[in-house]
Amino acid sequence: TDAPDANVDTLDLASSGYTLTLTGNVTPLTIETSATFTVGTNSKIKFAPAAATGVTVPAATYHDIEFDKASNTFTLGGLLDVDGTLTITSGTLATGGNGIDVFESFTNSGIFTHGSGTVTFNGTSGSHTFNPGASAFNAVVINGNGAAYTLTTSNLSAASLTATAGTLDLAALDLALTGNLLVNGGILTGSNAACDIDVDGNVTVSSGTLTAPAAADDT
Repeated sequence: TDAPDANVDTLDLASSGYTLTLTGNVTPLTIETSATFTVGTNSKIKFAPAAATGVTVPAATYHDIEFDKASNTFTLGGLLDVDGTLTITSGTLATGGNGIDVFESFTNSGIFTHGSGTVTFNGTSGSHTFNPGASAFNAVVINGNGAAYTLTTSNLSAASLTATAGTLDLAALDLALTGNLLVNGGILTGSNAACDIDVDGNVTVSSGTLTAPAAADDT
């Protein structure tokens, strides 16, 4: 959106659950520094390009965001701040080394390429889900004071996990880390008898709570 002279163009998705579906390729959404982009509440931006030519996702704050195009790569142009839910329905979401902040749920039914970026769950209320799909993550941070996240559908493989605030419940799924596990204020629950926690690096609990699986499981 171009804003000529002193006039500022505005895109306001309001608070009525509107979905803006972008079918353009490469750069379907451009947010100029002089423009106002208001996501409202319960709104969604859906990237669903007509062709699999690659899409750049601009750094911005979104409410719900969805990526849906098989064989297409959606590459972040900067920090992705999601106040609602993030959904990869199909295609590949590549961070390009950028971080992702998610307030509510994260669902991966496609491919997630972490590019050494960090995914931070920073909700402050409510119960939410985290389905990592079949993709490996780099650093995962649980930093949502007052929010509870539950691992669903798929095991979580990552380089590291830090629980600073809030709760991550592994339910009956597994956690595999190639690096370190740090609990420094948050709660990590792996008490289900079917859950395994495998950490190649160090396990540090400086504050907060780590509930390990039953003795028969790997810890």
